[in-house]
Amino acid sequence: MTRARRVAVVLLNVLLFWAALPVAIYAAGVWVTAALGFGAPCTGLRIAGAVLAVAGLALALAAIGFLRWIGKGLPISALPPTVFVATGPYQLCRHPIYTGYALAAAGVGLAVGCTGLSLVVVPAVTVLWFATWVALYEEPGLLRRFGNSYRVYRDRTPVFLPFSLRRIARRVVLALFRLVFKVSVEGLENVPARGPTLFVCDHLSYLDFIFGQYASPRGLAVPVTAEVFRHPLRAAFMRLMGAIPTRRYCPDPAAYLAMADEMASGGAVGIAVEGERSWTGRMSLPSDGVMRNLAQLSETVIPVAMDGAYRVWPRWGSGADRSQPITVRIGKPLALSGATPRECAHLLRDSIVALRGPDPLSADFAKVVRARPELTLWKCPRCGAEETISYSADSGMKCAACNTHWDCKARDVTLAGLVEQTRWALPDPLPSGPLLAAACEWREDADARLTLNVLQSLGCGQASLAADHLVWTGEGAQRRIALADVRSVTTERNDTLQLGTGRGVVQLVLCSASPWRWQHYVAALIGKSVPGGLMKGEKE
Repeated sequence: MTRARRVAVVLLNVLLFWAALPVAIYAAGVWVTAALGFGAPCTGLRIAGAVLAVAGLALALAAIGFLRWIGKGLPISALPPTVFVATGPYQLCRHPIYTGYALAAAGVGLAVGCTGLSLVVVPAVTVLWFATWVALYEEPGLLRRFGNSYRVYRDRTPVFLPFSLRRIARRVVLALFRLVFKVSVEGLENVPARGPTLFVCDHLSYLDFIFGQYASPRGLAVPVTAEVFRHPLRAAFMRLMGAIPTRRYCPDPAAYLAMADEMASGGAVGIAVEGERSWTGRMSLPSDGVMRNLAQLSETVIPVAMDGAYRVWPRWGSGADRSQPITVRIGKPLALSGATPRECAHLLRDSIVALRGPDPLSADFAKVVRARPELTLWKCPRCGAEETISYSADSGMKCAACNTHWDCKARDVTLAGLVEQTRWALPDPLPSGPLLAAACEWREDADARLTLNVLQSLGCGQASLAADHLVWTGEGAQRRIALADVRSVTTERNDTLQLGTGRGVVQLVLCSASPWRWQHYVAALIGKSVPGGLMKGEKE
């Protein structure tokens, strides 16, 4: 575009937006004031209106200046900015020019006594403008031009006024949680007030994505298993709390890019580096791949420990013990540069574990809702028998094979301690028949890598695991998966084994068997490891 043409475009825009439109709006305001019989505002309101008009105009002009000098463009469709701007007035709201314009117009109405302009015309025009031009043209165009950077900015920044209903709702949720749970926070002085911030924590409870929010007063984006996003209401709540859907059954670059964009926009991200909730409360060592991703997101991280979260809702329970206190303890920033991923992993784990209080791995078995510790202790540490342990609140845990009894009321009895005494390996040689068999519900989605649809249930049946395949047989249906096609093996909740098969995902919702046991077997057969598992040679 030639210089003369650019000047003509700018002059035309100024004529329409700063001359013709104000005149039309003011004329409509005069007509509405007369038609509805509005009286003249008092002197105080006139003065307030004048101040509002000056402030609104200053905001609009400042926003235009930031677009010109930082964005290298103008708020004109033919001369758009080439650099994404999220600083200055654009930190307050996404469209500060329109905000300032509307405030200035409303202020002028009060200052000159045109009450209908301030109370009716300006609000009506603003709503209509945002519902049509902004929603249907401008925001989709910004999303196409700036991609994920604008999407993250859009999700974090209110559209018109410098406060967000989403942010208010989040604060209300956190306040309500503090009424239900005994949450306290230590170490907030270690959290920067602004700028990209990466928190790293352990993962002990189903509610860690809520507890972690207390570490960042300005909000926290948290990667959360995609499973909870398959239902609209739960998905809406998770997005309200800043959750990023993460497909744990396959590589998910979209989740990583969402976190990177959040950091690039000056936001805060919180990551539970273990991936899955710990079955024992003991923190496993983050993988080298996870540490490399962390180093790419930020050179420094802030360690956070959810002290008490394991006692509130351990993975082998089905509900929360609200009587237990939770302390979100925030440590000093750690530098990840200048060391190998393995060295950084040890430094990070040691720093988080050091933030925990005394006796972090104990849980009151009697207070855990529908406690099933046998899901974690599926192998007897005394005799080695598998799935022979039962639990009752009165008698504790007992192995049916060797009659060993553990008094769960004793403070020195922890599942972490018992699991530490237990080692496991695949039978050698492998039997020709099934290794495992259990009743379960079969769920699947052939396109789970691309969608977040509710998994299709084929009903209940019997699953059996052999050395090279898994077979499920139900009423009128059968499924067979070659283990060579399984790319990942994880668990969901405390009853579900999840297998990633490249593009798709399969879930076995086990009726009574331990999914952690099944995870051990499948992982060993396909050459994978289990975080915090019992496999020989995996002690750190």
